[in-house]
Amino acid sequence: MASLQSVTQHRTQVYFPKDLFRAIKKASRKEDVSMAEIIRRAVIREIGIKKRVKEKTREKKRIWRKFFAHAGIGSGPKDLSYNHDKYFEHQ
Repeated sequence: MASLQSVTQHRTQVYFPKDLFRAIKKASRKEDVSMAEIIRRAVIREIGIKKRVKEKTREKKRIWRKFFAHAGIGSGPKDLSYNHDKYFEHQ
């Protein structure tokens, strides 16, 4: 699984106890990703970045839905593209 992180990344050095290092290495082999990716995922889970990203995405969707509603886009029958003749035959 490729990481979709930005190309610009920062390098750091972290020291792990031997048993934790082995566990990270084992997980990286099992998932066929780098040890760095395993550590990034764990840090993301720990500090809750995904939750904030999901909240931002949800907020953007809410804003777009509001925009479309005000613009009259998306209103009307859900099957209009398939049954347009039925809806417009008397006009």
